[in-house]
Amino acid sequence: TTSSDDALVRIQIGGSTAKSLLYFGDTDSSSSGRLRYDHNEDSLELFTNGSEAMHITSAQDIGIGGTPSAGYRLDVIDSGATLARIRSTADSDVSQYLYSAGTTAIHSIFFGDTGNSAAGAIRYYHSDDKLTFTGRGDGSELARFDSLGRFGIGKSPSYELDVDSTIHIGNDGSSGFTHSRMILDANGAARGAGSFMHNQANDVEWFAGNPYNKAD
Repeated sequence: TTSSDDALVRIQIGGSTAKSLLYFGDTDSSSSGRLRYDHNEDSLELFTNGSEAMHITSAQDIGIGGTPSAGYRLDVIDSGATLARIRSTADSDVSQYLYSAGTTAIHSIFFGDTGNSAAGAIRYYHSDDKLTFTGRGDGSELARFDSLGRFGIGKSPSYELDVDSTIHIGNDGSSGFTHSRMILDANGAARGAGSFMHNQANDVEWFAGNPYNKAD
């Protein structure tokens, strides 16, 4: 070829259902490594040490360690503990992005098992900019941050912290005596700092702490 010509190696079968193969062998094995194209499935497989290392389907889904399950663009398969790492060899920041065109997609990180592939999850909703946490083994919502940064446990928040249940404040483990405490600390000189309770039914108020001005 000349300097401007492409070079190619073609392995071509006579029909459309067989396989094309390229072997890499040595004295221990004639097929330690190989590339195999399945014309019936239009898939490409890469083998190392006699076992399938990577599988690319006709839909361009990629399986590392085996054939990818349908619907997964990247499927990492292992019989033991499976780890994936993104690493920088320098003292540099490392980031992983979930990105979609538009402003209404949902980005999710799922935690699954054989009983439920989405038993728990962390999900970001771009349509209203909320971040949710799901679990309990059935994917039900546990808590969420809304677009204003308010945090709700068991509900959509209306306050900075909004809990749809009972809060238990336990023993803090102090030596000499044990106690539980909740500290609400504002500007003590101007507004008071302490614990405030208000019963809306009969307008009864109780406050413990620095002086409190009801007008606040």
